[in-house]
Amino acid sequence: MGGGRSGICRKCGEARLGGISQAAGNRRYWLGLGLILIACCLLSIISTFARLAYESGATPTTLLWLRFSSFTVVIGGLLILRRRQLRLTRKQLLGTAVMAVGMLMNSIGYLGSVAYISIGLSVVLFYTFPLITVGLSALIGAEKPSLIKCLCVFGAFGGVLLASVNAIGGRFDWLGVVLILIGALGFALAIVYGNARMQGVPPLTMNLWMNVWMVTVMSGAIFLIPATQQVLGAFIWPTGPLAWFGTAAATGCYILGFSCFFAAVQLLPPSQTGIMMNLEPIIATTSAMLVLGETTVPLQWLGMALIILSLGAASVLGARRGAAREPAEAVPQEV
Repeated sequence: MGGGRSGICRKCGEARLGGISQAAGNRRYWLGLGLILIACCLLSIISTFARLAYESGATPTTLLWLRFSSFTVVIGGLLILRRRQLRLTRKQLLGTAVMAVGMLMNSIGYLGSVAYISIGLSVVLFYTFPLITVGLSALIGAEKPSLIKCLCVFGAFGGVLLASVNAIGGRFDWLGVVLILIGALGFALAIVYGNARMQGVPPLTMNLWMNVWMVTVMSGAIFLIPATQQVLGAFIWPTGPLAWFGTAAATGCYILGFSCFFAAVQLLPPSQTGIMMNLEPIIATTSAMLVLGETTVPLQWLGMALIILSLGAASVLGARRGAAREPAEAVPQEV
């Protein structure tokens, strides 16, 4: 009798523990979605502010160097003031270097490509990164995406294609195509590696060291490799209030956006992070309409609706799979 009562109590305790774990998993998932949404809003308007800066005399070279160095100074100073630990283990430091390679590929590829191809084509080619993310995460065993999630990825990419169709034509150069595909590959690498290898590392500390690596490499490339300025433009300071405003706004969005982004990377599966980033074209298109006076056609709005539908389906699916998985992982099975 006592043994039976003890077994019942044990099962009740396990069920309660499973419920707590499931609730914590759900909070973690939805917090990740909230952070990735904020990141999308901030990162998507960088191109609008960057164009303002470029039209007033700034160059991609200058903008890249300023974003990396500003992040290092601002976030490094914040962490020092808050007396946070800045030191990482050798393995973690190496991990930030690997992620810095991916993010440097992304930054150079994305900002450099628009000098050679239309913004619409650049957007479509860059948003192949969710497809690359799914492939990489499956390849290394970090995640096994379901068929429905894969369909959501392709659906969101189809929406990006429709949303950008009005701006795909115009300038074309194979160098621009190569640059933007390098950027897409780098972004996917940072997402997958960050989720698989950097769990437990404080996101701001991780981000700080990534930008230390990037500003070091960028500084060396600017002053030691002449081809850098030939491809990305000369290193010159912005001139005039509009150029400085565009540069400062783009840099601020970079600092806040990627702080939220890499916090979300540690909370969400890689494929979910990749899918949610498809919100960027919608926000970028809307901001370009409001700030730059660009026009849209009905086909673009259809593409945006398809993106939102795909993202919503993927988000609900991810929440259900997470809720189903948590109790199984938290509650030991009797043999």
